Amino acid sequence: MIEADRGAARDMAVALGAVCIAWLVLAWPWLIDGLTIPWDAKIHFQAMLRWLAAHLAEGDWPMWMPETFGGRPALGDPQSMVLSPGFLAVAALDPDPSVHAGDAVVLVELLLGGLATALFGLRRGWHPAAAVLAALAIMAGGSASARLQHTLLVQSYAFVPVVLLALDAALDRPAAGRAILAGAAIGWLAVGRDQVAYLGLIGLGAFVVARLVAAPDRADFLRRRWPAGLLAVLVAALVAAVPVLATLEFAAVSNRPAYAFEFGARQSLPPVAFLTMLVPDLFGSVSSDLGYWGPGSRAWTPLVPVDRTIVQLYLGAVPAVLVLWLGVLRGRLLHGDGRPVAALLLFFLVYALGRYTPAFQPVFEWLPGVDRFRRPADATFALGAVLALAAGWLCDRAIREGLPPVPRWRIAVEAAVGLGLLALAAWVAGGRGRLEQALPALATSLVLAVVAVALVGLACARRGLLIRQLAVVALVALTVLDLRVFNAGSPLNARPVDPYAVLDEPDGVPLAAWLEREVAAIEARDGPVRVEVLGLGGVWQNASLALGLENTLGYNPLRLADYDTAVGARQNSHRPERRFGTLMTGYRSDFADLLGVRLIVLGAPMETVDPGNAPSFAAPRRIGPAWVYDNPRAVPRALFVGREGAHPYDPATMVAAGGLPALDWRREALIDPLPEETADAVGGPAGRVRIVHRRSDRIDLEVTAARDGFVVLHDMAYPGWVVYVDGMPQEPRRANVLFMAAAVPAGRHAVSFAYEPLAPRHLLSLLSGGER
Repeated sequence: MIEADRGAARDMAVALGAVCIAWLVLAWPWLIDGLTIPWDAKIHFQAMLRWLAAHLAEGDWPMWMPETFGGRPALGDPQSMVLSPGFLAVAALDPDPSVHAGDAVVLVELLLGGLATALFGLRRGWHPAAAVLAALAIMAGGSASARLQHTLLVQSYAFVPVVLLALDAALDRPAAGRAILAGAAIGWLAVGRDQVAYLGLIGLGAFVVARLVAAPDRADFLRRRWPAGLLAVLVAALVAAVPVLATLEFAAVSNRPAYAFEFGARQSLPPVAFLTMLVPDLFGSVSSDLGYWGPGSRAWTPLVPVDRTIVQLYLGAVPAVLVLWLGVLRGRLLHGDGRPVAALLLFFLVYALGRYTPAFQPVFEWLPGVDRFRRPADATFALGAVLALAAGWLCDRAIREGLPPVPRWRIAVEAAVGLGLLALAAWVAGGRGRLEQALPALATSLVLAVVAVALVGLACARRGLLIRQLAVVALVALTVLDLRVFNAGSPLNARPVDPYAVLDEPDGVPLAAWLEREVAAIEARDGPVRVEVLGLGGVWQNASLALGLENTLGYNPLRLADYDTAVGARQNSHRPERRFGTLMTGYRSDFADLLGVRLIVLGAPMETVDPGNAPSFAAPRRIGPAWVYDNPRAVPRALFVGREGAHPYDPATMVAAGGLPALDWRREALIDPLPEETADAVGGPAGRVRIVHRRSDRIDLEVTAARDGFVVLHDMAYPGWVVYVDGMPQEPRRANVLFMAAAVPAGRHAVSFAYEPLAPRHLLSLLSGGER
């Protein structure tokens, strides 16, 4: 017994050490060579990390984000990263995190996912090499590699094996401590609130069902585990309830509360993408920036709405051979313990294919939550994870049990299937006129497949212990080398740092440095203002988060619906093309002034962006790539309006139809609800407002009112905001369509607008399904 324990400890140490060494090799392009994870990882998530770090350094854990789209709830937006443990830790430790720090968070989380995968395999008695193989495929295979830029999805993906490990341990020994840990892990996965977390929870539920079905005595299995299961569910609900409900609250008033099938299934996975599981560089996406010819490129007609990262699914030649050869052709996934894995693979396959299979529409319509997401191809994360685990299980079975004898004709059929798939890939390339370009990739994949088959055969041989051991080591080494060449540091996931200098070293970018100085000077004189940044390229879209500027635009698929309609904001703002809204009809409009748009920073002259209003502005200042226009008409962020200057209106109607009335917006305002009593016109200023203190989710005002009236704050109205007048709370009124106001009597008063999404009254409203 002691010897067995020592052997298990030795196997664990070897396996986990091998995973760590392999991770270092695979992470080398980012950790050592100085490359960075590009695109969304920087444009969106690195900007978020810088934003979070700056606020934490000021002693503020920000629940509200005023720096993009005029203001938005950080707690309700899963992509804000305020609940991401890795990003929170880095932001708390470093007030000025570099792009490499952001990369390190993602890479370390993938290492944790790999270690959890290896431990899961070892717990279930796998051969150490099989556990390492599954870990390698998890860390650097499939969507986890090709779509490394999608930080939030990768984080959820990497956490799924951690939850699986905790759940497996709790099912084996349903003690209270293990149940609490499993419940906390499940809840934290749900806090990710993305499609990968959603599908991961489905897969984990299937794992629990499979454990139940496989139990010799199912009634006893349930009887022994239901108390621990109930405890785990309660803990998970406790962890996830508030963030999930906050997101549902945000979604209900957002531009995307749910999707119709045609739109939600638009970014489905083209079936031809599965060829990249065997031929990684089939479409030229790994070896070149310009040579890609697969789905989503101009060479692919009709055009498919996917980018090349979504099409890339390679997990390595060894996992592919194990699953296709032993799992499918030899039938190990179709019998016994393999059946639940095959069923889960089929489900995720159907999900990822989306509109390309009629089986997905019933799933979309009947499975709760599917219509909240717009990209069925995200299921490739879950598909890759299950394939990685299947490869590890098949590798273990092969090493321990060997290959079952089969007749020669069947071996010939298996070889023909493999060659047939390569021939299909060649036919696809030839049909697009790319056969010559694809031939090196096809030849390389053929060699890798042959070597993988040979090594698997040697590892399963019944004689020659040394050869078997060397073959097992070679299988792992080949997979590390394979994934390092095709999946790590490719043009899909690694780029030079220079294009992201505005996020890393803003003081060294003339436009960024000027904007920080100019906005600080204006705000010291006139109070808070907003800027509009449009058409300066991808990295500038959310640069306001890193620079501490309040921007009317940004880069985010989730926006407040009323703001989207009124202002004309879109998900992207990288091109100098502006679609205006129902209220902000141009840069010279009353609503642009109400937003407080003081500086307009464009990547092209205003004559090409808003030609009708360009003559109303003075000549622009040229700074680097930008044309900067000043708008001195911007209305103050906070002001006081006497009762006589308040006018009733219907916010919903005005958002939809537009047509602001002609008012003096510094002395008049639209207020809803407005008391029925009227007030006579009175001469002289109604009052004044001074900003005493301001942070992301609170603004303290000193109000001196000559008569009864309203304090108007031009920050976005949203559930969870409350107003305190001399310490007494009241619900904000809807002012000037999108903003907030509070009734204040004559005299001198302290007024505070505070966003308190975690206040008991708001939490009760969330839990009871309050107003949306």
